[in-house]
Amino acid sequence: MDSILIIGLGNPGKEYALTRHNFGFMVIDEFVSDQKLGFANNKKWQSEITELNFKNKKIILAKPQTFMNASGIAVKKLVDFYKPITTLTIYDDLNLDLGTIRLKFAGESGGHNGVKNIIKNIGSDFWRLKLGIGPQPERLNAEDFVLQKFNEDEKELTPEITKQGSEMILNFLNEDNPKPKTLNL
Repeated sequence: MDSILIIGLGNPGKEYALTRHNFGFMVIDEFVSDQKLGFANNKKWQSEITELNFKNKKIILAKPQTFMNASGIAVKKLVDFYKPITTLTIYDDLNLDLGTIRLKFAGESGGHNGVKNIIKNIGSDFWRLKLGIGPQPERLNAEDFVLQKFNEDEKELTPEITKQGSEMILNFLNEDNPKPKTLNL
């Protein structure tokens, strides 16, 4: 049975919950909840993981627990074991405005250290579901900005973004040949 690997990026630990850098975790959590599944910690894969069968494919959903900048370590272990026909990685993107969701294949890291580490470990040929968190205020450096929790105005938008992100995962799985797309909320 062919497999598809879906990775949500973020940092483990309560102190990082609901931060901009954990947007990937938030969207994959929404999808897993929609599918009435739950994650279990798997030390071998250094990830929280769950699986489902969908259209005669095994779908592996994972949240690396290696911290963002070392995400590629867990992703490589998962890719080496499951040998997926495709991989979708979900993460925050500082270069896109909040409310923009973009699905694209391959490319560079865009300065995202988690994606940079994945590219270092498995190459750049994987799908990306990028969740806009910008614009970054001039007074903050990128590291401080991504590790902050969403502000009150942003919190009003995040439920709709996570819902739409979950729907984009479902659409991705339903399409035999996914196409790049951008959604602006």
